[in-house]
Amino acid sequence: MEKVLQAFQVQSTPGSTPEVIQEATKWLEGFQATAEAWQVADNLLSQPVGPGSPVTTPGARPRCAPPPIRRPVACLV
Repeated sequence: MEKVLQAFQVQSTPGSTPEVIQEATKWLEGFQATAEAWQVADNLLSQPVGPGSPVTTPGARPRCAPPPIRRPVACLV
């Protein structure tokens, strides 16, 4: 979970260079395809919301069910 938080930090830091942001984004995109990503997402969304918290957007809850491994994600929009 720590590496995910670091990637989020890079993406949201005004001083991050486009290259560093692109690297963090690429890593996150690869990570989201893993089974571990579902556990990390659940842990992040269980955190308190607010300043100093990894989750800063109230109501940021996914409307997706975890897919079977190696299946596309089906989301309700």
